[in-house]
Amino acid sequence: MVRAVRGLKSSTLILAALVLVGCGSSGSTNSTSSTRSTGTGPAASDRASYIARADALCKSSNARQEALRKKAKGLVVRKLPPILRQQAQIADGLSSGLGRLSPPPGDRATVGRFVRSVRQLAVYSRAVANSIAANHAFAARALATKLSLARQQETLLGQGYGYKVCSSGKSY
Repeated sequence: MVRAVRGLKSSTLILAALVLVGCGSSGSTNSTSSTRSTGTGPAASDRASYIARADALCKSSNARQEALRKKAKGLVVRKLPPILRQQAQIADGLSSGLGRLSPPPGDRATVGRFVRSVRQLAVYSRAVANSIAANHAFAARALATKLSLARQQETLLGQGYGYKVCSSGKSY
């Protein structure tokens, strides 16, 4: 038990970084706007409309996530599970909201990958929270690493599709 607590204390920096910094990227939204054609016409208009609706959902999630970051600042690892669970709820809500939107027909597979990546963030956030609560330091560190990698993937998928707010990495 003492060893597990010590292990959790040693992972403070990793977990705090995930909650405070890992939840968002540098905030740059124009690094790689889209690898797809964004020409003119109905398809481009449909995509722009879809992205605007999706980004509106992400903007709301950003505000909630920012409030969590402020709450988590300075907390010891043992106090993070409720924050991580709230983070998971934000990601669940965002993925559900995005799932209810209708992307352009040719973009459904790409958008589906992005939505699944947001859903995966919820899964890993809960898993990290549960591992901390159960005093499983090794599992918490391993899952925190997976959560960090999942965040990077989600951000890259969002940037690749052309999201603006949703690709900032601050929506969950």
